[in-house]
Amino acid sequence: MGRLFRPFSQVSVSADKRREGTGLGLAISQHLAGLMGGGISVESTPGAGSEFTVRIPFVAPAHAEEAGLAGGRFVAAGPLGGRRVLVAEDGSDNRRLLRHILTRAGAEVEEHPDGRSALEAILADPGRADLVLTDWDMPELDGAGLVGALRKAGWNGPVVSLTAHAMEEQRLACERAGCDAHLTKPIDWEKLVETCAGLIEGRGRRAA
Repeated sequence: MGRLFRPFSQVSVSADKRREGTGLGLAISQHLAGLMGGGISVESTPGAGSEFTVRIPFVAPAHAEEAGLAGGRFVAAGPLGGRRVLVAEDGSDNRRLLRHILTRAGAEVEEHPDGRSALEAILADPGRADLVLTDWDMPELDGAGLVGALRKAGWNGPVVSLTAHAMEEQRLACERAGCDAHLTKPIDWEKLVETCAGLIEGRGRRAA
């Protein structure tokens, strides 16, 4: 069963099986559970199915203030507490990981699977996001197209690009397109949260 939780691993490798996904779902889920102090176990019976159990410790706060309650309204704690981050990313596993990182930092996260959907959402309601986090290579409308369209439409909020390319040319391309920051994958969650919080608060913003 150990290989179930290995990245890029699938149990069945038969040639006639239609294989979907990349074998990352369970590995990411186990990692996320571990970050929250828990874990995942599995019981499987051939021909019958599998049962996965996620266990995460939960401690109820003694006071409403500790839970982030103020005046009857929930206020998320953390460096991104109450901030709205719109994520444009075509990979479902990456969206799940980004949501986990950002919500743990206190952000309200809105997800879009491509640049076109993200652009339409912001044009319909420019105030829906304090920051846009976008993948660079996406279908329908890529990161460069999304950022360019947002700037052309007058949306001046901070934009952070995510790519798998760490070369200087890529960083410059992101800046020319109108991004405020460029981060590489695999995602460094501490740097991601620090960058987003700093940009939203106005630190390190590029000159208009």
